Amino acid sequence: MDFPLPVVQTLRELAGGRRWHRTPPIRSSAWGTRHACARKFLLREKLGLKRAAYRPALSRGTLYHEMMASRFLAKSPEDCLATTQASFEKIKDELIAGANAVGLLPGGIDLISTIEDANKDYQVATAMAEAFWAFTSVRDSARWEVVRLGEASSPLVERLLEVQIPGIKTPAVVRCDVVLRDKTNGELWIVDHKTCGISP
Repeated sequence: MDFPLPVVQTLRELAGGRRWHRTPPIRSSAWGTRHACARKFLLREKLGLKRAAYRPALSRGTLYHEMMASRFLAKSPEDCLATTQASFEKIKDELIAGANAVGLLPGGIDLISTIEDANKDYQVATAMAEAFWAFTSVRDSARWEVVRLGEASSPLVERLLEVQIPGIKTPAVVRCDVVLRDKTNGELWIVDHKTCGISP
């Protein structure tokens, strides 16, 4: 069943390679980069130049989001941990692949200490996800359900959605962490997870 999302003028799902416009969309975070610094926008978003380094906040957030997505997709706790563990192993493999013969990453950063930091970030991310799940009411399936869209009843969990902003030709693409419906009153809640570096 399709549910309306009266949050923006137009909210369309990007799926199956469909294109509803000729102008390619731009990520919402890129809009912020363009507003803050046109030079950074050119180098990062247009030319694709990024610093080759481990980014703790990004990795921590990615691991947390993957674990929460698994939870909302009704996977078992063991499967949730396995999914997040696999993502951490991928991060570790990429770090190892980027190191030189003496174990240094670009910029002279030590590989071993970086992997240790990444492991701590993995532990913090999983702890945050478990803490959130234990204390939040959204795990109550009698009250909350994940909204599904389209003929295939695809769940709105970690999905890219297109937002057409009035007056701006290029649509923005935003990542939706999860859309929930409150069964008691029919309200729709768009959940946006935020993480921090503090262990719960």
